[in-house]
Amino acid sequence: MLGSNAPSLFFTNGLLLIGLSIYYGYVLPKLGQLAALQQQHEDGRHDVVGSLSSFNTTNYTTSTTNLEDLILDWFLFDQPTTVTWLYWISGILTVFTFCTLLNTALLDLGILPPLSSLKLPAPPLSSLGGPAGHRYCSTCNIFRPPRSKHCNFCNCCVSKFDHHCAWTGNCIGASNHRVCFCFLLSITLLLILVTAVSVCLLWSLLSLLGYHAAIITVAQTTNNCVRGIYQKSSAMNPNNFGCWHNWCHSFWCKRNPGQSIAQRFFPSYSSL
Repeated sequence: MLGSNAPSLFFTNGLLLIGLSIYYGYVLPKLGQLAALQQQHEDGRHDVVGSLSSFNTTNYTTSTTNLEDLILDWFLFDQPTTVTWLYWISGILTVFTFCTLLNTALLDLGILPPLSSLKLPAPPLSSLGGPAGHRYCSTCNIFRPPRSKHCNFCNCCVSKFDHHCAWTGNCIGASNHRVCFCFLLSITLLLILVTAVSVCLLWSLLSLLGYHAAIITVAQTTNNCVRGIYQKSSAMNPNNFGCWHNWCHSFWCKRNPGQSIAQRFFPSYSSL
């Protein structure tokens, strides 16, 4: 049963749908792409560590890379079915979350039926008043039992009243308290999973950022690192002029004139 603020339930569902759409539509697919990309860059990353030895950072970089390998490879990327399992676990938690949310909002919450008679009901045989006694509700014209309360939002007396939840749009009472707890448990587990996957994605992006920063530092490309051109032969890298010069050359050097993608597919683009 929904109270007067029933639209809040639609707001809650909207927040969940927006967040989960980003999670299923971007985070998990991107994590799968990074898993394949990590495998592609694995050999090149070790070659970059060897190239950085001229900057006296070998020990630090090697230990950092080993820690990165331990976290990424063992936790995620050496397990091809990890992303598939994440889809399954996330899907089960998502379905359970929405089911418990709707059950909490739509099922009976423990309403005490009111009396429409103009006469006062007969008082109960047990004690009246006090925290452990019956109390009279003038709106519902009943003597409500202990731990019950009249909710002004739902306009009814609720047995074993806990609180009026703005997220579900109704009260939490005797009949739906356990379902509400299951909803909180499922959404907490789902949030922990989404946060952990997002942290893994962030760590992967930071790893990729650090990898490209390292190859810019030694004036190499991913293709050079994967093939090991300057590691497997005695040839020195003719493009390496030091860290500062390599970064300046990467960002502020004059680009070679060439044909852009737009000019290739749309020849008239160059005349604009």
